[in-house]
Amino acid sequence: NAASYQPKWGSSTQHRGKMRVGQDIEVGSGDLQNVARTEDGVTEGRAIRASDPLPRAAYRSQRENSDSPGQVDRQRKVYGFRVVFDHPYRDVGMSLGDYYMIGLTTSSFSAFGERNGLLQSPYFWGIEDGGSCFEGARRRRGARPGAGSTNYGMETSSRDAPRNTDSVLFGSQETVTVIVDLENSTMSFWRDGDFIGTLVRNLPRSGYLYPVVVPYNSGVTFAITGMDGSPLPCVKNFNALRKERLEQEANRRRQELVEQRSVLIQNGKLSKNVITVLKNIFFSYTGRDDGPSPSEPLLDIVTASRLWYRCGLML
Repeated sequence: NAASYQPKWGSSTQHRGKMRVGQDIEVGSGDLQNVARTEDGVTEGRAIRASDPLPRAAYRSQRENSDSPGQVDRQRKVYGFRVVFDHPYRDVGMSLGDYYMIGLTTSSFSAFGERNGLLQSPYFWGIEDGGSCFEGARRRRGARPGAGSTNYGMETSSRDAPRNTDSVLFGSQETVTVIVDLENSTMSFWRDGDFIGTLVRNLPRSGYLYPVVVPYNSGVTFAITGMDGSPLPCVKNFNALRKERLEQEANRRRQELVEQRSVLIQNGKLSKNVITVLKNIFFSYTGRDDGPSPSEPLLDIVTASRLWYRCGLML
């Protein structure tokens, strides 16, 4: 179904104000609208969803076998997408630190700007990196405590959902593939090609379902693609372009500071304009109203600093 679903991250306007992306989550532009980054210093635990829901319509699949190449099979309602998180301080496969979530939500969920809003919502079906799975409002024994008074997470065993080498369902830079079977209301998960399990078995049978994630910490870059895409190269491209943009902004700011400094300092000395301003300030304190005289001696740096200090400024 690769051609049928190509997800991108949504914006606040597309969600009628329900999502406050703004300065909290930076979504890429152009061909990188499927990549986003949580800004530094923002509230942790915010969620973001794809702009378009999974299709509800069936599509015709093609049976791939040597006896009947290209033979049309029955219509199906199975769709998939891929997600990856890139933590700036975690190596490949290392634990992200818990409460990183991947799955589906409905249009009923609106707490995107709230910390742990998705974790405490009955409108989430999916998994969390620490080992919990979620099936909407359904609860089982072994609900995982922490991160809020209402937690719909259900702990999975390593037998039912194998962990990686760092004892988590997925780590930094590991691609999670999600297969959604709308006919059987199930969700299955893979980690870099290794099957984790069919961990969700009661998806809603009506209404639209949107891919949703929680990049829990600030400074994390994450991407989503369809089944024919690879999210990790998208993340690396996004980070490279962002680094280049930040360097350009830093160079521009340095040039501005050089130009601003030239107004104050020229050839290692105070500029004529600054001396004139300081003299005017000096004469306003001494009570003279005839302004600076050409015969007046030039102000040295110490005198100038004292004048600026008396005016509440620093040189």
